[in-house]
Amino acid sequence: MTYNEVIDNELKTYTDNCSIHDLSAAANYYNEKYLKKKLEKSIGVASFRELAIKYINIIKQAKPENEINILSLGSGNCDIEVNLVTECNFQGKLFCYELNPKMLERGKQNAIEKGLNNFEFIECDINNIKIEQKFDIILAFYSLHHFLRLEHIFTEINMCMTEKSFFIIEDMIGRNGHMFYGDTYQICTAIWNILPKELKYNHFRKKFYKTRNRPDFWGESFEGVRAQDILPLLDETFTFKDFAPFCTIANKFTDRDFGHNYNLNNELHRSVLDLICNYDIYLSENNLLRPTQLIATMMKKNTEAIDYKYLDFENPKKIYMQSGKKIFRYFDYSILFLIDNQRWEMVKPIRNFLKKIMWNVIGKLKFQKWRTSFNKR
Repeated sequence: MTYNEVIDNELKTYTDNCSIHDLSAAANYYNEKYLKKKLEKSIGVASFRELAIKYINIIKQAKPENEINILSLGSGNCDIEVNLVTECNFQGKLFCYELNPKMLERGKQNAIEKGLNNFEFIECDINNIKIEQKFDIILAFYSLHHFLRLEHIFTEINMCMTEKSFFIIEDMIGRNGHMFYGDTYQICTAIWNILPKELKYNHFRKKFYKTRNRPDFWGESFEGVRAQDILPLLDETFTFKDFAPFCTIANKFTDRDFGHNYNLNNELHRSVLDLICNYDIYLSENNLLRPTQLIATMMKKNTEAIDYKYLDFENPKKIYMQSGKKIFRYFDYSILFLIDNQRWEMVKPIRNFLKKIMWNVIGKLKFQKWRTSFNKR
């Protein structure tokens, strides 16, 4: 597909989507019971929203509030931004950059209904953005994984920052197209094999999956187009001040495709979720699998980050340079046999067909050898 065709698909996907950030009950369970406590303990806040408010208050101490400028990239329906301004009674200016005009219009109406007049709504293709002014805070909430020209975008962000500016994100940093890394898939498949059938229904594809499917969302939209490039490029372009990667496997069960299967009033379902969530935490704390999501605050490159805070992975390179084999220092290779058995069932018909052809060929060769030997007599 051409770039413009993918843009058109992206626009159609989100034109009528009024609740792009709604999560399954299972995902909220993971966030509330497990993630928030770890975030508070490591970086001092429990969410992206609290992190943004923290740095807005820091900027307020350094300059008059009405002179503060905040930029949001890929704002969508602008609900995050409107709620943020309302909650902290922000009196500065907030600029929302978004590709989809329908989403911007919803954001504009939401701001009007809340009586807010300090917004600028700008329709633009962020892949080709040119930022003309300085900003005190730049926000990106689950938008970076939709962008193709990350190098250009990060360069523009870096240029619009001062040494006292902050770039705050929450986003996906897993494999492109939100695919599985090999080691992650092996662990998830081992867990998948013990799940009851009712937890294996895919709400996107409207079917049950006996084995865990391995979707690739990239192709007809920008969903996860360069997700795995986000972290190394951020590390190259900026200086981390808060670094909180999370979710090694939990989102593979709690996301919108399978997460809606979990009934929190069902004791078995809660027990399964607790197993998955505790496993997720263990794998992250021991740096055994690569996290797939990230909350972070950054400053301009070569700016000293005083009081650097992190969750589980002190050095970002430990994530994006991980080989994928570390997990086997803690677990034996029996996981691989579970995968192999499933693959065997899938390829058995093909193997039997090829086996039949092979024996026919061997039979013919043996017959020709016998006939040649017989003729010599």
